[in-house]
Parts: sequence; C-alpha cells; structure tokens
Amino acid sequence: MGCSNVKKDMPEIPLPPHQVHRMEDGRRVGYVIYGDPNGVAILNCHGGLLSRNDVAPVHAEAVALGARIISIDRPGVALSDRNPGHAMSDWAADDVVSVLGHLKVERFSVMGWSLGGQYALAVASVLSERVERVGILAGCPPLNDPERLSQLNRMDRRFAALSVHRAWLARAAFTALHGAARYTPRVATRLSLAGVPAHEAAAVRAQGDWFARTMEEGVRNSAGVCDEYLAMVSPWGFDPSTIQVPVDVHQGSADKLVPESWGRDLVTILGNATLRLHPGDGHMIGLTKRAEVVASLLPST
Repeated sequence: MGCSNVKKDMPEIPLPPHQVHRMEDGRRVGYVIYGDPNGVAILNCHGGLLSRNDVAPVHAEAVALGARIISIDRPGVALSDRNPGHAMSDWAADDVVSVLGHLKVERFSVMGWSLGGQYALAVASVLSERVERVGILAGCPPLNDPERLSQLNRMDRRFAALSVHRAWLARAAFTALHGAARYTPRVATRLSLAGVPAHEAAAVRAQGDWFARTMEEGVRNSAGVCDEYLAMVSPWGFDPSTIQVPVDVHQGSADKLVPESWGRDLVTILGNATLRLHPGDGHMIGLTKRAEVVASLLPST
C-alpha cells in the first residue's frame, strides 16, 4: 500500500502547523506532528538533504490509521539550530528526549528514511526501553568503514569528502543546491529523480513541489548540511548489534543510492532485524512504501 495509491480515495486534510521547541541550552528544535494528534506515537527521522516535511505526503493516511507522527528537524536543518560535532546518539539523547518530554510521549516506535535510518537506530539504542518497533526505509549500515564508504553513491561520497576536507567548498555546493530547490523546484525534482524507477518518479511528481520544498528547507543552512555528512561517515556512537528492539529493514532492489546488499548487511549487523525486500523499487520507497511502514509500526490489536 503506497501513499500515492491511497491518497486518491481520501479527502484533502489540511497539513498541521510547525512548532519550535526551545532546549535547555537555548537551541531551537523544529518539529511537526502529522496524522492523528491523539494517535499512537511514531517518531520520524527525516532523510539526508531533506527536513521534517519528508513525511508530509503520508499525513492523510496517518490520520486514517490513527498514527501520530512526530517529525523533528535535526541540528542545523530547517527550523533547528546547529549543534556542531553532534553524533547520532547525541541527537537521540538530547533533542529527541527533550521534544518527547515536552510532548509527554513515553513509549513510541521510530522510522527513518535513508540517512534517517541511522538516526532511527540511534534512538532505538539510546532509548531502548521506550521504543516499541523500528522501521528503516533504504537505510545505510555504518559508513566509517573505508571499504563500505567506497561503495557509497558518487554524489553522497563527494559531498561527504568535501564536508570532511573542504568544508567551504561543500557549503558552496549546498548553497547552490538550495537555490535550485527554491527557485527552480521542478528542475531540482527532475534532477533528483535521475535513475529512479518510473513508477516512483510518477509518485513524486504527483506530490507537486513537495520534494523540492523539503529539500530547500533541508539544505538552507549549508554548515548544518556539512554537520550531517560528518555525522554520517563517523562512528555511530553505539553498537547496533546490541539493539533488541524489533527492526524491519525495507529495501528496494532497484535503489541506485543505497544498494540492496547494504540492506542485507544492516540486517546481519543488527541481529534482531528482518529484511523487507521490495523488488523493482528504488530509493523513493520513502514515499511509496511510507504508509505501509507506518501501519506496520502500529499495534496489531
């Protein structure tokens, strides 16, 4: 059940307002609650180069399913202030704990798309006693291993190398990307869909400027994007093999950004995980399979 199929038969539901939470250290953290505000809590960890709005297309489905999706901008992304040098486990222990405390959420499930999958696992590790289930969509295994890093797609590998060694040049590239997403959203969306299976590209185009707009927010702070890439290729700060929470790893067989083998690697590393392979699907399962993943994270009774 992909969002693009369900949405045709559902009434238009206004998107929720966005919020800013103030941390004890003064930093601002942006977040939004999609779906049913009184529903079962699911924390969303947005993809790389994106923002809290990457889950917006599933809002209507989440309402129907009774899911309360809490989507938080990571440090330096969109509405959130930077926290230079943060590790993934730091984000889970600080930002996530503070926002969920503010919202009085005790137990919850967590999902993450692409780079967000690493952060979702950090949450499952740091807050293991509070997490029910985890859903990963096209997620990456640890990338601090040189051999695996060499398998990273060309675009992300270049951005990561620049962020580590030539941050000024990386910031210039992210500033250009921001301009493209803001002023020529259709062009930015078309370029982002290169190599994506036709049915996924159609699903993204059906969402109008959604993808470009969430990218425009995601790369608005070029220094914050560098922080994201530094965290992506650094040690996670936790041992994924110790995660006891059940994890479903959703992986498209035609993904050009995250190879199918990485999904299998991630399942092997985690131990308590199940691979959900989607034949013929690519990286945009973060859109087309999102409703399916949300449903899988809800109680079965």
